[in-house]
Formats: sequence, structure tokens, C-alpha cells
Amino acid sequence: MKTKKLILFLLISLIFCLPACQKVEKDMLVTTGTAANITTNSADITGSILDRGEGATNFGHCYSTSPNSTISASKTEYSSPTIGGFTSALSGLTPATKYYIKAYLKRGNDVVYGDEITFSTASASLPVLTTTEITEISKTTAVSGGNLTSEGGTPVTMRGICWSQTTNPTVENSKVQNGSGSGSFS
Repeated sequence: MKTKKLILFLLISLIFCLPACQKVEKDMLVTTGTAANITTNSADITGSILDRGEGATNFGHCYSTSPNSTISASKTEYSSPTIGGFTSALSGLTPATKYYIKAYLKRGNDVVYGDEITFSTASASLPVLTTTEITEISKTTAVSGGNLTSEGGTPVTMRGICWSQTTNPTVENSKVQNGSGSGSFS
């Protein structure tokens, strides 16, 4: 009788212990760092892999111009993750634009993300424009123009000449529009 109770006790103990004896899968863990070296169209983003879990295969940063970016958006992608810091060099960004970035770590279809950070690219520089000499002056007309040699990183949508009877005319004074983009105009 004691043997049957002992066997029954062992079987019941085994049933309760089995779930505790299962293999525990390690979680992947990555953090998003900071943005540095920000220009009009590029930035360097740091991150850190804290735990590869059970065989992470890819890592990097995903980014977009909307919150909650995922790896289905633009991303950098590296293979063979190791514990420690890493940097993604983002390029082809739009000037004066806010970006949302997360570090990620991937294994098969499983993806974990770090916290989302934001940064804004720098504004483009001013266009480079020279005014040509005024010619063909008559009582009511004259010819002038300019040469736009650099758009400054952002497309110029309107160019032309403005004038006034006082110094330092602006587009609030008299003006004529003459196209868009770089090049000479009159």
C-alpha cells in the first residue's frame, strides 16, 4: 500500500514539475541610441544589442517620416548580430524633415524593436544667384535677369527679377517671374 501511495505521489509530482522543466527561450533585446552627424540628407544612428536571444540573424535601424516605423519601411540591415553597439549610416534623406527611428533585432519572422527616437535633417542652404547687368534701357522698359548656379539643396520653384524706385527691392515690390530651377534667365 505504501508503494502504491509512493508511486502515486511521484506521478503527481512529475505532472506538476514537467511544465517547470521545459526549455526557457531567451528574449532578444535591442536599444535605440542617438542621432549624430545630421546633415541635409544623412545622419548616423547608434543602437546596442543587449541580448541575441535564441539565434537572432539580422539587425539595424528602421526609419520613416511617420511615427511607429517598422522594418516594412526604409531600413538598414546587417547580419550576424553580436552583443554591443552598432551604427547605421542613413543617406538619401529629405532636407528639413522629421524622421522616426527604431533599432531592431530579427530572428525569422520574430522582430523586436528598441524605443523610437526622432531627429530632423538640416535645412538646405540658400540658393546662389547673381543678377545680370541691366541693358536695353528705354523710358518704360529695361532688360535684366540672373544666373541661378545652385539651388541650395532644395528645388527652386520660382525665379525672376524684382525692382523698386528705392534701394533694396523685394518680391513685395514690382516683379516679373521667369521659370524655376537653376540656369540663366532674362
